[in-house]
Parts: sequence; C-alpha cells; structure tokens
Amino acid sequence: MLDHKSIYFCIQISLSKSKISVKFNSMKHSIDENENRIILNVATGNYPDSVAVSIKAFLLAEKMDHHPTVTTGYGEVRVEISTHSAGNKVTEKDKKFIDKLVASISK
Repeated sequence: MLDHKSIYFCIQISLSKSKISVKFNSMKHSIDENENRIILNVATGNYPDSVAVSIKAFLLAEKMDHHPTVTTGYGEVRVEISTHSAGNKVTEKDKKFIDKLVASISK
C-alpha cells in the first residue's frame, strides 16, 4: 500500500514525464470569497487539463501543509479552502494558497 509521500513522489515523476500540453493562460477562473471560505472555479475546457490543475492544487497543498477540497470534473475544477483551526474561517494562509495556485495555473 502506498502512503501519501509515495503517491506524491509518483505524481511528480508522472508530471515530469507527461506529454500533456496544458495551456493555462487560456483558462478562465473566478474567485468567490466570504468569511467562511474561498472558492476558486477554473474553467479548463477538457478533462486532462482539469486533472493537471487538480494535481497542481494537490502538490501545493502538500508543500504548504494546507489542504483544500478539490472537485475535478470535465472542463472544470473547484477548489474550496478555509482554515479549520481558525473555526473554518478564511485566513491569510487561505489567501496565500489561492494566490499561489492562480499564479501557477496562469503561467
């Protein structure tokens, strides 16, 4: 059985060998923020790009030790985040996560 570190390593290897061409510049996104959570919706246009965005979110979550809810669908990804230890409220850590994720998919 693989633990999360092994899976993380496998994902990194798969991404580095991937031939999927993802055009992140063309993806439209919207951010909805209230006091309880930030929601990032990304329109990708197809399933492989949705998976690529989701993997970017997963890798960033592990790096920041801050784990959102990520929903992956055909042509769209939804990322919802709040800080559980702050009573499920939005904190600077949530804003930083979303800013970094948007920057990574906007390249």
